[in-house]
Parts: sequence; C-alpha cells; structure tokens
Amino acid sequence: MKKLLITVSLFLLSSLVVAEAPSSKTITETFSDWQLVCIEKGKNKQCEVKQMLSDKAGNVVAVLTVGKSKANKKIFQITLPHLLDLTQSVTLFIDEKNFTKLPFNFCNNSACFVISEDNKILSAFRGGSSGHIQVKLFGAKEYLNMNFSLKGFSAALKRFKLTSV
Repeated sequence: MKKLLITVSLFLLSSLVVAEAPSSKTITETFSDWQLVCIEKGKNKQCEVKQMLSDKAGNVVAVLTVGKSKANKKIFQITLPHLLDLTQSVTLFIDEKNFTKLPFNFCNNSACFVISEDNKILSAFRGGSSGHIQVKLFGAKEYLNMNFSLKGFSAALKRFKLTSV
C-alpha cells in the first residue's frame, strides 16, 4: 500500500511538473460527461480520464480520475476537499446501489485522496449510468452526496487505452 501511495504521489507530481512546463502540449477530448486529457512533453505522454464534480455555484468539489501507474496498472482516484471526516470511508454508489466503501489514502495541502487499483470499480462504471459519492463532513451528523454521470465513461476509457503510453 505504501508503494502504491508513493507511485501515485510521484504520478501526480510528475503530471503537475509536465503541465507547467512551457514546452508541453495538452490534448483534451470530451466524451459526454468525461474527458480524456493527455499531456505530452517530448517523447513522454501521460493521459488520464476524468470528470470534475461542481457545486451549484460552479466550484469544483471533487474530481474522479482514471490514470496509470508506472507499472501500467489502472488507478482510480477520487480527489476530495478538506474538512471531511477521514475516519469514515467514502461510499461509492452506482445506479443508486451501494457499490463499495473506500478509505482515504492521504491528504496534502490541496485535497484528500482515495485511490484504488480495483478493476471492479471500472467495470461497474462501464455498466452504469450514474453514481454518487457519499462522504461525512467533519464534526457533522450529515453526509455530503456528490452526483456524477457515467455517460461517456466507456468511450473515454476505450480511447484512454489507445492513447496511453
């Protein structure tokens, strides 16, 4: 697990460094509610499939991402804001059915992260039409539900397989 966290952290940091480099090129393709984003710098290319979840004011409150580790395994990640009860798992619902509970892996100064290499999540996303994430707010009794669409996920993931290096 520690190795996975280090790999994901390096992946995230390398994505940020590549994205900030002036000689990099970003290519974005949209598949309904999902995007395939590839960043190229020289011969290096990193791609991810993602959907940003926004609140009513249009502020991004969560990001769902599928990327690849250096070992070429698919990684599913949920990026969430601070002030959540980290002792409670994140519950993932697909088509209104409780699909799985995922623990928080780590937080940094920007966000908190839930990471999984479980391909069952990607399979369920391919077969579903919608989902939501349920998290408990820190110090509160209520839960926060964030809805997302699975429209376009399969097409984006298929293209991801073709474009990822």
